[in-house]
Amino acid sequence: MKKKENTTQNDIKYHYLNDLLTHLSLRPIHFAKELGFDRADNIYHVLNGRNGISKDLAEIIIKVYPDVNYSWLLTGNGNMLNSINKEDAKDNLVNDNRTGYTPLSKDERIDRLILQNEKLIALMELTSITIKNLSYAVTGVREPKNAGGKAS
Repeated sequence: MKKKENTTQNDIKYHYLNDLLTHLSLRPIHFAKELGFDRADNIYHVLNGRNGISKDLAEIIIKVYPDVNYSWLLTGNGNMLNSINKEDAKDNLVNDNRTGYTPLSKDERIDRLILQNEKLIALMELTSITIKNLSYAVTGVREPKNAGGKAS
């Protein structure tokens, strides 16, 4: 009976990976190459029910496709994509008239992540200034220039 439970669990995980491949419009061999594998054996083992999606494989998938929900890969719970808004999900894809949407290249994803990081840093700096100004407005005391744990 225990073997049957494992088979059911693997079948469910196969379904998740198959859904992801369908969403990405990728064949297993192309998906494996996107993940940095020379061969697609481990992907086919999951698709054929021989193996489930391991935490290691899920982590590799998340590194290449950061919008994919890690928990969903392992359990099927929640949404396939971290971004609930479909427009946000499409932001990480490029339109290809032959297949619909295809993943961006690694360089394009890196460029977008760098841009997102720069925007977040600017937002954090603005938030810090706003907090300091609010603190001054409430207390009437300006923060010393070397405050915030920075040594002068």
